[in-house]
Amino acid sequence: MPVVLLLFACGEGDTVDSDPVTPQDSVVSTAETGDSGPEQIGGVALPKVLINELVAENTGSALPPDGTPADWLELYNPNDAAIALDGYHLSDDWRIPDRFTLPAGTVIDAGGYLLFWADGDTSAGADHLNFVLGADGDAVGLFTPDEESMDWVLFPALGDDVAHARLPDGGDDWAQVAIGTPGAMNQDLVKETQVAVAAGSVWAYHDRGIDLGTAWLATDYDDAGWARGPAPLGYGDSQTTELSYGDDRDNKRPCAYFRTSFELSDPSWVTQMTADVRRDDGAAVYLNGVEVLRTAMPSGELTYDTWADTTASGSDETTYFPFDLDPALLVAGTNVVAVEVHQVGGTSSDLTWDAQVELIGLTERE
Repeated sequence: MPVVLLLFACGEGDTVDSDPVTPQDSVVSTAETGDSGPEQIGGVALPKVLINELVAENTGSALPPDGTPADWLELYNPNDAAIALDGYHLSDDWRIPDRFTLPAGTVIDAGGYLLFWADGDTSAGADHLNFVLGADGDAVGLFTPDEESMDWVLFPALGDDVAHARLPDGGDDWAQVAIGTPGAMNQDLVKETQVAVAAGSVWAYHDRGIDLGTAWLATDYDDAGWARGPAPLGYGDSQTTELSYGDDRDNKRPCAYFRTSFELSDPSWVTQMTADVRRDDGAAVYLNGVEVLRTAMPSGELTYDTWADTTASGSDETTYFPFDLDPALLVAGTNVVAVEVHQVGGTSSDLTWDAQVELIGLTERE
């Protein structure tokens, strides 16, 4: 009997790859070529639905309804008609194309998006996949009911909240962008922070011991007659601008008023607004006439004679406490910040006010 000898020549360190990263020969990586899969399957032309964007290390940039950060991927329909996806599959392993089957009745609108959370927990809802995405680099595919690959995407290692996205939607080019846009048009967005009011800014102030009621809160209130000076403002400590507490050190005025403003041409880009506040003792802050922050003050209606309910002492006297404000109150043009600072009592030795207000949002990379 003849003997057949099979020889394999391998260089030093070579191994036989038993786990290729691409599926059958007819499908190639969209991450490398932009090919989104076969235009025909079984001789029948199919409209393409594409994996359009994904995040494999979500720390909270987008959240499902339960509020727990999860990996996600987005499908996009570049066609002019809605497409039913009954029986289609998503999988992170081309050898198991039916790992997750899209729910019956799934439809993606013309030019529309579908978002899926890749958290491995299908009990959380019909849009939760039974696998997760690998932050160190992985692959994911969309498969037809016949388990043919419609789209197969390889993606590299991604940092926290970094999205792997087609730019533009449905295009052949991929990019890693700092902020994903789940369920919306892909954009190369970056986070921008703008200081609207800097610590140490000049404020108009009223320290004359007169109850101004509520008129001083209005954006069109005329504060031209008020004194002005840089923060920190107050008395009793190392303030930059010294205020008056009246004629009786044992019966100091309960309240001082402050106002400043900043210009904003387009508030639509702002998604978050923060304030770092130094107050002694208590304060209420208003933006465009609406109260947005109350700290160390009692609840209920505030008047000129309301005392703070907490004494600022020790390190609290110089600490800038962080707060989130509502950016929905911002307007195009002039925005007015008004503040009333209250003593805890007439014998309190000091009063201080300063703050920094920052606007945070997303803008398209230039």
